[in-house]
Amino acid sequence: MKKALLLFFVCGLFFLFYSLHIGKTTKANLDELHHVFERDEITLSEYNDKYEETNALYVRISNLANGFLTLSIFGFIFCKILGVKQISDFKGVRTLSKLNVFILSNVLWALFLLGSWFFYVYRLWRGDYSPYKDSIMIGIEIVNITYFFWLIPLNLFYLLFLSQTELPTVMGVKLSTPKTLKIKILFLILWVVVLFKFLGLISAIWGGDHFVIVSSIGYIYILFSIRAGVINKYNLKDCGVCS
Repeated sequence: MKKALLLFFVCGLFFLFYSLHIGKTTKANLDELHHVFERDEITLSEYNDKYEETNALYVRISNLANGFLTLSIFGFIFCKILGVKQISDFKGVRTLSKLNVFILSNVLWALFLLGSWFFYVYRLWRGDYSPYKDSIMIGIEIVNITYFFWLIPLNLFYLLFLSQTELPTVMGVKLSTPKTLKIKILFLILWVVVLFKFLGLISAIWGGDHFVIVSSIGYIYILFSIRAGVINKYNLKDCGVCS
């Protein structure tokens, strides 16, 4: 695990130093481009095209640097907190309680909101957007709407699944009873969501989205905790301990 994280960190440093030597728009040229746009001499589409002509490679490499460095640094902190040195150690990791899993899920969702704001502000500072016509406000408003629109459904999702768990337990707990149709459906839904979050993690690394990388790792941990909790509940029920 440490070797993989170290490799990601080295890749991040490589992309970072590479991005510093890529040709890009100078601050003076960028300021001039901003002023031209402010005077309505070019459209937003033309502004973006002119920026892309010079900065496309720099932006892509810079995003990869941010993505790999964030993944490696937070991944190391995450493994340190859990006491994980290699992948097999995750089986012995103790999950949180139901209440703490629910709280953490909401903290991560709030982190998504804050991180999305940072995503736009950082790129505004980098010059990806024009600073003169509220170019990032539409994106931020969409993020705000998305956050509050999904807040209740996501909480209902976690409450529903947490009601089918017995936590805390260990991540590697094995099912000692034959899988019922209900368990198969629960597992299928969880694996679909895990896949969605994993793809989101890859996308965030590719886009250099710092906070989404952190929240995605946290959500994957939560989903595997719920899976372990479901198994634990049905094991206890099979033994007549849990009703």
